[in-house]
Amino acid sequence: MHLPSYNYVLCGLNTEKTVQHLFLECDMARFYWGLIDLTVISSLDILHRFKSFKVQIKTSFFMEIIIIMCWCIWIIRNHTIFRGIPTRCLRGLDLFKLIFRELLWRAKKYFLAIESWLEHAV
Repeated sequence: MHLPSYNYVLCGLNTEKTVQHLFLECDMARFYWGLIDLTVISSLDILHRFKSFKVQIKTSFFMEIIIIMCWCIWIIRNHTIFRGIPTRCLRGLDLFKLIFRELLWRAKKYFLAIESWLEHAV
């Protein structure tokens, strides 16, 4: 399959679409990380940027926060590209909170089953 361009369409930087750009470097991504008080440190490589999030978050469930925000950025990107909804109309913080609350609800629902599975795991 031939694609006319590999550039990321949500920013005017004419930058090649990479995981690093999508989730960390794009102005849109930086904006959404900022909504949860995280700063993307440009001078670090991708692994150390995520490690810096761990330091900034200072909680045992830092990985869940990072994963959910990445998921929100992905959802917002897709709504903008495929549904034509401007990013300014998408409430990223509300989406983040909704998904996190759903995670908590699911975890409570399955907590005993998870605990039992972990006890019996080899």
